[in-house]
Amino acid sequence: MRLDPRTRLLGIPLLFLPPLVMQAPAYLLPIAAVTGLWLWRAGGGPRLRAALPLIGVLMLSSLVLWSFFVKGQTPLWGPFTVEAVVFGSGMGLRLCAFTLIGLLYLTLSPVEETAWALNRLGMPFAVSFAIVSAFRLMERTARTAQTVFAAQTARGLKLDEGSILHRIRAYIPLMVPVLVLSLRRVDLMAMAMESRAFGAKCRRTSLLDFRMRAADWLTLIVCLLVATGAVWLRLHGHGVLIPGRL
Repeated sequence: MRLDPRTRLLGIPLLFLPPLVMQAPAYLLPIAAVTGLWLWRAGGGPRLRAALPLIGVLMLSSLVLWSFFVKGQTPLWGPFTVEAVVFGSGMGLRLCAFTLIGLLYLTLSPVEETAWALNRLGMPFAVSFAIVSAFRLMERTARTAQTVFAAQTARGLKLDEGSILHRIRAYIPLMVPVLVLSLRRVDLMAMAMESRAFGAKCRRTSLLDFRMRAADWLTLIVCLLVATGAVWLRLHGHGVLIPGRL
């Protein structure tokens, strides 16, 4: 059963709150695991597989970086302490949970429904259109970059040979066509918007039509209870490793 786009748009910020207020891996690991399972069941398996390298980088970088900012009392190895590793693991899981929640929203909500929800929640049409257009342009720019990469590779461009400086210079033939094609696409979009009287003072209609149902209100109540419970636990000292630090 599909939820109203407004339910998804309002529920996602509430889902961001539990990983934001927790520090301990024992609390953050179930949040990330449940979100990942939800994403998989929602049909976001390809997105989840594509995000696994990013999740690995976030975990590793968090472990390393927090070891220099958190000083513990129990030595582990070199500059690492048990307290720093545990805290770094928690911060890495927090970033992973944020990533998975964002991917979950992108999987469940097409950009058209997001624009509809923003308009129904009172956001001006120009602002919601700009937000949705940014998502669309990002996706199209990524596809353009893949096309240019395949074309330049077929023409003999080598990106995995030579020194680091040589590899950086090899990316210039990729960036210039991507930039030119992106600017051309933006120019065409501006002309299309002008031809359709964008910004005219008129009443706009939409092909989409949703109604808030009992399932939507129940979902919002559950999300609110989860967020409130996480804040309550944090205020009472649960899931906290370093008091006074978010």
